[in-house]
Amino acid sequence: MAYVKLIELVRKFDSGVIELPLMQRDYVWPAAKVVDLLDSLYKGWPIGVFYIWKTPNRQEKREAAIRRQVGAKIEEPFLVGYLLDGQQRLTSLSRALDDKFGDNLANRAFFDIRKCEFVMGKRTQTIEKRIGKDDPTLIELSRLIPKAPTTTLERERTFQSTLDKLIDKGVIENKIKDVAEYRQRLTQAADMLDATSPCEDFKTGDSDEDLDNAIELFKRLNKGGKTLSRGDAEAATLTHRATAKIVPKMRQFVQSDNQRKLGLNFVFSTRALITAHRDNSSFSDLPKRWTTLGDKDINESWEAAEHGLSKAVAFVRDELGWNTNRWLPSANALIPLAYILRDRNGGFMKNEHEDIRRYLCITGIRGLFRGSVESTINKFISQARKALSNAQRKASLIFKTIPKNELRPIKSEDILKERGMYSPLMQVYLAYLVSKGVRTWYEEAPLLDVAKRDIKDPLAVHHIFPRELLRGHRIEPDRINCMANYAVLSQADNAEIGFKDPKAVYDALKGKAKDYADGQLFFILAEKRDWIASYEAFLTARAGALADRLNTFLKLG
Repeated sequence: MAYVKLIELVRKFDSGVIELPLMQRDYVWPAAKVVDLLDSLYKGWPIGVFYIWKTPNRQEKREAAIRRQVGAKIEEPFLVGYLLDGQQRLTSLSRALDDKFGDNLANRAFFDIRKCEFVMGKRTQTIEKRIGKDDPTLIELSRLIPKAPTTTLERERTFQSTLDKLIDKGVIENKIKDVAEYRQRLTQAADMLDATSPCEDFKTGDSDEDLDNAIELFKRLNKGGKTLSRGDAEAATLTHRATAKIVPKMRQFVQSDNQRKLGLNFVFSTRALITAHRDNSSFSDLPKRWTTLGDKDINESWEAAEHGLSKAVAFVRDELGWNTNRWLPSANALIPLAYILRDRNGGFMKNEHEDIRRYLCITGIRGLFRGSVESTINKFISQARKALSNAQRKASLIFKTIPKNELRPIKSEDILKERGMYSPLMQVYLAYLVSKGVRTWYEEAPLLDVAKRDIKDPLAVHHIFPRELLRGHRIEPDRINCMANYAVLSQADNAEIGFKDPKAVYDALKGKAKDYADGQLFFILAEKRDWIASYEAFLTARAGALADRLNTFLKLG
């Protein structure tokens, strides 16, 4: 799950990057709900998740109840996104930020700076009269939060002109204390859409089944089919219990850069806290006052959980190259690791690293954390819980909990059947490449260094034989999009290669660059043959090589 600034969501909605699918209903929120939404934002309260359907081709859409910003198109790495849940909130924010344009006064929001309240333009006759008389205490929200990005100087001019009017009309005195207090109110209102809100992507293809799935998810989100999970409910109740001091720390932890990139959220941190505090990850059987029961202090439990999670996150980043959520097989697999680290001053010992890698990779490709998450976590921590507190290599105990039948070798057929560019098998492949110190071909930079770059998607899954080239030779899509045809490169290398014939690219590489390419191509392209004509032979050879190397890496079979 990503965290996106609300103002950026509004801008994308206004510019048409985010559209409404045809299945969406009408905009129905009354003014009172819009005011409540703005008040929540002003107070820093969360306003819920936005669900966006990302699909490779355009779908039937319906017009949004907003005024589109002409010429404000924002470039995005995906073609378009369709809003499955959040229409009422996003539409309300867009309309509230409208400036003077025709008869839209009823939609526009104003900030009553004296009362620190929000009002809509036609909510009452009194408000209309105040607006008509240019009451300086009613400030158009669009002045404080323009839809178009503004400079610090422009913002300061807005603040100063507003304060000058308040002073001129006798609302406040020209004293340092009064001016500072009202400037703070202006700042709080102006910054409230800079807050981040969780944004969940629902990615599909473009088949009839994919459309059916999107419609079904929309129905569940919008008609009560998706009930509040126990995890969501328990995370929410933390704020009502003796945990007020740690909730901001928990939110800060999951919103910090490394955790945010991996998609860790507040419910996840809540489960880690419960596991550390109760030696059990279950939400379903929590006593009502679990935070105060027993001898453990809940604040110390969070410190232990945060320490363990930080070290577990550092491990997957530094040892496996998993730096974003698309490369992490399962966030819940980190909780048993955090559990065994809760009482340690440092992280994992060197002699534990291999077991940790194997545990994370094998549970990922076997999908062991899908389904009944609670029982799976509890199963993995049970052995560590029974061990002495000073026992060495607890990580080995966790690895040994993996059922024997899940330690079967990866077959070349598994590679040939895999279509996902960011599947668990591909995630394990990246970990393998990192372990071998593999580098990109043109930049000649270690993949681990590339993975840590401070951009959204530093790594690219590269089609060794480009899709356009294979389509021209009438190769079926399921053979084009096949793991045996995937390599992992930097975005820069991927762009440099483009749609070129891979044999020509390979032959043109010089010196070390060719060695780096062979780190993923396994010398297959070094053979003197027409590989496009022998594409099936290429897939078979590379699938076998991939399976052999991944099995050796994970000690399977």
